[in-house]
Amino acid sequence: MSQVLYVWLQANRSYMLFYLGHTFFLLSYFLLLFSFKPIVYKQVWEQLPYLFMASFVFFVLFFTVQLMRKYDFYKGLLQMHSEKPKFSQMLFPNVVHVEDKLTVQVCQSIWQVSQGEMEKIKQQQSEQLEMIYLWIHQMKTPLATLWLTMQAKQNLVASDVEEEVHALSEGFDQMLHVARIADFRADYQVELYHLQPLLRAAIHDKKKQFIKHQIFPEFKLPDDDIYILTDEKWIQFIFSQIIQNAIKYTSYINKNSKIRFTCNVERDQVQVKITDKGPGIPAHDLPRVFQPSFTGANGREYPQATGLGLYLVKQICDRLEHGVEIESMVGSGTTVILSFQRGNMELHR
Repeated sequence: MSQVLYVWLQANRSYMLFYLGHTFFLLSYFLLLFSFKPIVYKQVWEQLPYLFMASFVFFVLFFTVQLMRKYDFYKGLLQMHSEKPKFSQMLFPNVVHVEDKLTVQVCQSIWQVSQGEMEKIKQQQSEQLEMIYLWIHQMKTPLATLWLTMQAKQNLVASDVEEEVHALSEGFDQMLHVARIADFRADYQVELYHLQPLLRAAIHDKKKQFIKHQIFPEFKLPDDDIYILTDEKWIQFIFSQIIQNAIKYTSYINKNSKIRFTCNVERDQVQVKITDKGPGIPAHDLPRVFQPSFTGANGREYPQATGLGLYLVKQICDRLEHGVEIESMVGSGTTVILSFQRGNMELHR
């Protein structure tokens, strides 16, 4: 009871001080007004205690009623503060005053927003943990291969070692980008870039894999210079993941094949299509290809599939506000479509 009374007094002290000050002012005013009329002044002075008593009784009754109306509300708040229950378990008493209703609504809104943010954080942590487990499993294969190759020294082939080291390097690069996505805003800068050199640089980076698997890039890009708004480092990673997947799946079934790079320009949009001749993706798997660790039917048939690359591509594209879609048909290959905002070089000079 004492705590509730203390809180209530703290909340209403300004009203009390105003009431007392207003009463004192009125009494002083009337006394001063009738001070030049002795008879009236004497009568007013005699009635003053009764007036003061009536005012005080009204004052006590009014604030007592206010305390009774808000007693349950303050008691409930103090109980919540001391016990610190989960917000979903809090039982707010009947609220009478508008400001109290607003307070409860604001608290509920803050709780709902905080719960949504907490769920996002938990989801991100769960996905990152799942990707770490997946990455560890992915790294075991090249490490085991390297170990077996070193044990059989008489059959040591530099190209085999190089391939496994390359697989390790790509795996570490993927995990590095997983870590950077968590703080993406501090690690990107959107600028105007020439599209053709970006694509050629990404293809050149995979030159050895193209040659090893006897797969060749085929360009069908417009002759005009095309500029896009993007981040150079992140878009190179996106191109790298898509090209790596295209080479990997095409090599399973189609040696001496080509990976086609095409580009469509429509007003302020640029679409880059990367098409392979791999096994294709079943229609029922297409809606889930961007989910972390999802490999679908191809993952069961081709064990090297991890489901990590396309997930990263989707996450980065969303943050850069690039579009990414996949079209595929079993037996006919897969096309990844990247959409960019077109840049105008003249405006940036």
